[in-house]
Amino acid sequence: MHQRLGTFAGHLDNVGRKLEQSVKAYNDTIGSLESRVLPNVRNIEALGADSGKTLTKPKSIDITARELKLIADDLKPDPAEKTSADKEDSDEIRPN
Repeated sequence: MHQRLGTFAGHLDNVGRKLEQSVKAYNDTIGSLESRVLPNVRNIEALGADSGKTLTKPKSIDITARELKLIADDLKPDPAEKTSADKEDSDEIRPN
């Protein structure tokens, strides 16, 4: 089970990194649209060329993925803590 959890965590980390890269690439594209493409479109429209369509401006993605609060190390029992079964095993045997 521990090995499966490790594999899953690796896959999850990979998805997180790719998601971050995708959002960055999307935001870079929006920045390019705003700074390079749209000003040229406005200049062309000012010269009289117009398709009659309204250009909609895509929004920047500002949502961040939820951070994983529970990590694999949290799943390992603390050796300093004893479970109730361990405590029962370590109790002294008392005569009746």
